[in-house]
Amino acid sequence: MPCAIALRADFDAPILRRLARRSKEAAQARRLLALAAIYDGGRPTEAARFGNVTLQIERDWMMRFNAEGPDGLRDQRQAMAAQIDRGTSPAVHGLVRWRLSDLGQWLWEEFCVSVSPQTLMDSNDPPRLRAGIPRRVRRLVRLGLLQP
Repeated sequence: MPCAIALRADFDAPILRRLARRSKEAAQARRLLALAAIYDGGRPTEAARFGNVTLQIERDWMMRFNAEGPDGLRDQRQAMAAQIDRGTSPAVHGLVRWRLSDLGQWLWEEFCVSVSPQTLMDSNDPPRLRAGIPRRVRRLVRLGLLQP
């Protein structure tokens, strides 16, 4: 039975397996292997089971893969953490420093991750972030969106 979302025609299962072998990120390799199962004729539910995720997450992977290719399946947490550590650029972001509401808006615009200012706020800051630009982001660490 064909899946409702067709995958890109410029890739196939052997190419995705080769890319997964060469990938330095375990999460990206797992996503590529799950999509390779679909290219082999499997159903998205089987690929989701293979990737140990829900069908909705598998669908999101398919959409990101169709839009951005294999690079769209990379782990976004490192990019988020790097940008937060770098801080803002007034020319790019129009901000001198991150406020919690600005950080939440930026996370949504860049990564489609919805995080409220209340979630970002926590009084027990990790020492590395105490002097950092967002002062209260321990919740992001707990959610797995930032590496400690």
